[in-house]
Amino acid sequence: MSIPIDFPGTRFRKALQARSKLDEILSSVIKTRRFDLSSGTASSNQDLLSVLLTFKDERGNPFTDKEILDNFSVILHGLYDTTISPLTVIFKIMSDNPECYDKLVQEQLGILDNIKDGEEIGWKDLKAMKYTWQSVQETLRMFPPVFGEFRKALTDIHYEGYTIPKRWRILCTAYSTHVNEEYFDEPDTFRPSRFENEGKHVAPYTFIPFGGGLPICP
Repeated sequence: MSIPIDFPGTRFRKALQARSKLDEILSSVIKTRRFDLSSGTASSNQDLLSVLLTFKDERGNPFTDKEILDNFSVILHGLYDTTISPLTVIFKIMSDNPECYDKLVQEQLGILDNIKDGEEIGWKDLKAMKYTWQSVQETLRMFPPVFGEFRKALTDIHYEGYTIPKRWRILCTAYSTHVNEEYFDEPDTFRPSRFENEGKHVAPYTFIPFGGGLPICP
């Protein structure tokens, strides 16, 4: 708990100083990316930063640097827990499933063999990590980092004998969907193969660790 008064020694002052330092770092990154975009060494759809820098609203106005900084600060805070949590869980899962661990390690070693000394991992290498990504998706299915999300009913909704009145808020929980045997057989079993072929056989909106549709987290 912190009182929002900018006074030396308070948590609020430390938070403001941390935000100022973060803005300083991000401003440097923005400046470099803006130069790369103008010189053609970066593309407008390279990543979220490039998208924000090249975006224009209906009046043709781009985002200001402050708007970009604010967006990135929110995203960075949101990414912290939702990244650390799955990473922690997947280490535990791999220790409990040595055959999956061995398969994942072999895939990584195979990719590493094709990378020259001093060469960085590229997009083609990431795309080759099929089993690794399947393992991550299965981890997110079993232990979604976000409990759920609320949606407001725009009209009265009648569903299986229940009525959800207009303007009520509905809580959609990812976990209850992910362990529903109607969509995932043996839901308590860690099975990365569920997501083979880019998970094309997984029914739409049954795998929602970060939501779904237009409001899905980037």
